[in-house]
Formats: sequence, C-alpha cells, structure tokens
Amino acid sequence: MIPEKAKKIMYGFLVIYLIFGIILVYLFAFNSGLEIKEDFNRENNTKVVYIHNTTTRTINNVELKYKSGEIEQEFDLMKIEQLYPNQEVEISFQGIEDLEVDLIAKAPFHLTVEKKIILQGVKNKEDLTIALNAPSNARFGESFEFNLEICNTADTEKQAKIEEKHETTFFSEPNKTSTTTLEPGECKKTDFELLPIEKGITTIYFKINISNTIKEIEHRISVD
Repeated sequence: MIPEKAKKIMYGFLVIYLIFGIILVYLFAFNSGLEIKEDFNRENNTKVVYIHNTTTRTINNVELKYKSGEIEQEFDLMKIEQLYPNQEVEISFQGIEDLEVDLIAKAPFHLTVEKKIILQGVKNKEDLTIALNAPSNARFGESFEFNLEICNTADTEKQAKIEEKHETTFFSEPNKTSTTTLEPGECKKTDFELLPIEKGITTIYFKINISNTIKEIEHRISVD
C-alpha cells in the first residue's frame, strides 16, 4: 500500500502537471494575438496589408510567409523581431508576381493565422528616404564622426534595421548593427564614430532593412 504522505505528494504533482498541461494547451491552441488586416482606399483603388498585435504584450519573433497557387511550400516574406502591443506593421509584397497569395503569420507560443490576399491594388511604393553624411577623407589615428539619416515618408509606423560593416583592419571599432522605429513623417539619424588604424582606401558598407525592403549603400573613404 502507498503511504498516505506519498499519496498526497503524488496528487500534488498530478495537480501541477494538470495545470501545466492546461497552460500549454492555451498557449498553443487558443493564444492568437496576431491579426492580418487589409485597409482599402476606394478613392485611388489601393489597399495596404498589415500584421496587427491585438494583445497588451509584446510578441517576439513574428514570421510572415506566403504560399502561392497549389504549391504547398511556404516562402519567407519578412520577419519582425518585436511586435509591440496594439502595433500594426505594413507588409510589403514587393517582388511577388502572383495575383493572390495565402499569407501566413507565425510566432512562438501563438496560434498561426492565415489569410488569402488579392495582390491587385496593394501599395508597394518605397516609403523611406536615406541620406549618408560622411567624409571622403580621414586622418590616420584621428577619430571621425558621420551619420545615416532615414526618413519615413509613409503614413504608418516603420521599423528599420541598420547594419554597418567595414574592414576591421582599417578601423579599431567592430561592425555596428542597430534598430529604430520611425513614426509617420519622422526622420532619425544614427551616429557612427570610427578610428582609422591603417592608411589607404577602404569602403564602408550599409544595409538598411525596413518593411522587408532592403537598401544597400557603399561609401569609399581615403585614410591619409
């Protein structure tokens, strides 16, 4: 026979496992939080597609994929590292030639959502301007500053990821990656500072990813 104390401990563990199981079922089966929205403009016959966080918490690692026609393979569209509470992010379908796709939104511990999107009339214009303010010459052993300015010309909030890369033999600092959020009509500058440790001509590379649109800039600089 099982001692009474052991029975109580066993029942306690069963209750814990039951609660844990209910939480898992909720997380994987009922916890959505993601919504695919379409905003129509009947005046100019265009529409914008958004991914919307309907919760009061941040949803991490949101993946947007699509399927086309009868092909069951899912293709990557864009990734959002953090989708903030009640935030809407515009989805770009630039480069997709299909007339319609099945749009899929996924995130860890959230219910996957899927919606058929008719691409005719979807707005895909570029919604940003980029300006690099950097010198063409620098002095060996003397730090210099420069900046990259990004302006959001759209009427929705945008998230931008900025990657700066350079030859580490030329400058003492490591490569730099940063992210920023731009409100509609807002401009922001990202500042950089480099210390030349070698003479010669080199190139600094920039990769800007905003709403799945990637812009690349190269800037040559001479170190004397």
